[in-house]
Amino acid sequence: MSVASLSALGARLRQLRQRRQLEARDVAKRIGKHTSAIYNIERGVHGPTVETLIAMLDLYGAELGIREQAAMMPGNNRRLCLARWFREQRHMHDLSALEVSQRLGLDVSFVYQCEKGRHVPSFDSLDRWLLILGVDLLDLIGAVE
Repeated sequence: MSVASLSALGARLRQLRQRRQLEARDVAKRIGKHTSAIYNIERGVHGPTVETLIAMLDLYGAELGIREQAAMMPGNNRRLCLARWFREQRHMHDLSALEVSQRLGLDVSFVYQCEKGRHVPSFDSLDRWLLILGVDLLDLIGAVE
């Protein structure tokens, strides 16, 4: 992800946090991270892990553009929702798991494991995966409920 994109993601996350009237230290404590990590994400110094991004969005009451899948999942499991979304998007783009894995530079078994919800891709892999699908991460982060 480019520096500009990381900055835009960080700004979006900061905006969501502020709408919930939360301090960065409160977010850090609630999701098990250091306050400096939250500030660094919000400033675009580095991207969050996918797990951290999901935890932040859950705390902020924001969606990750997977509302339809969430409605079908027991317990609104975002990891499984994301896995299903990846699989559906791959099929919609008529891509095989092998093609996706080659473009990502990852083993095809890892792609399958992500699509089953057994693994979560790194933030960089998520960003590249979305790029392959023609999706901008910022477009996936919905409004505060």
